[in-house]
Amino acid sequence: ELAVSFPGEIGLMLGLAVGIDYALFIIHKHSSLRARLGLDAVEATARAVATAGGAVLFAGLTVVIALLGLLTHAGCEGEECTDG
Repeated sequence: ELAVSFPGEIGLMLGLAVGIDYALFIIHKHSSLRARLGLDAVEATARAVATAGGAVLFAGLTVVIALLGLLTHAGCEGEECTDG
């Protein structure tokens, strides 16, 4: 029988959704730099990653920390996980 944990499933779904969202964010930045400034592909890629990449990295780390917190408390039941 295949047993998959609920937090693991949530983590996988959130990871895929956030990854796709952030990839689209950088692709949009790349496309707008090429259209607006007329940059070549290499220069537009470098600028997109330099500007949007920092925001994506920070947001991605925030999501990872939140998921680790979810996984840490996933096995808690009853009074064994109460703080205090």
